[in-house]
Amino acid sequence: MKIQFVRPSVPRTAAASLAVAALALSACGSDSDGGSSADAEARERLQSEIIDDDFPAPPEEQECVVDGIVDSLGGERVIELADSGDLGDDFQLPQDEAEAVADAVVDCVSFDELIQDQLAADPSLAEVPQSFVDCILGNLDGEVYRDALAAEFSGNGDSEAIMESAFGPDVLGECIGALSPEDLAELTG
Repeated sequence: MKIQFVRPSVPRTAAASLAVAALALSACGSDSDGGSSADAEARERLQSEIIDDDFPAPPEEQECVVDGIVDSLGGERVIELADSGDLGDDFQLPQDEAEAVADAVVDCVSFDELIQDQLAADPSLAEVPQSFVDCILGNLDGEVYRDALAAEFSGNGDSEAIMESAFGPDVLGECIGALSPEDLAELTG
């Protein structure tokens, strides 16, 4: 299993391009200084098996992700999943475990910063006015991220649809209405 971001395909709006959806298995936690030998082994295995160069979070958030998975699921459970091969790209967790991991990741990863970084790296979005990005991000909250992540981790829902629903007509109307005429022309031009 690798941690990655998936950008859902959303109908042709700049706001939809901001709908960066789900990390594929991640979490946040604490207590990396203690724990059992199973916890330590689980942390090492997660670090080597799921964190790769494409994981867009800074190192402290990556460490938090690994710690959170172990804190949420327990070292023995993580090792069990790794030994069974269930930490592959198409893994699925029981709903309660998926929700615990999703809760942890929302507390750990700065999604707004990651989205800003992804936007800055995508030349096709270079002309999106910052005021529009700020408005969209201001309408996303931890609950949207949490629900999308839990759906992704459990397979019990459509994480892309959850993210897309955050960009309904009301949000788009508010954000487009807040643009200056110059920004609006730049966005639609």
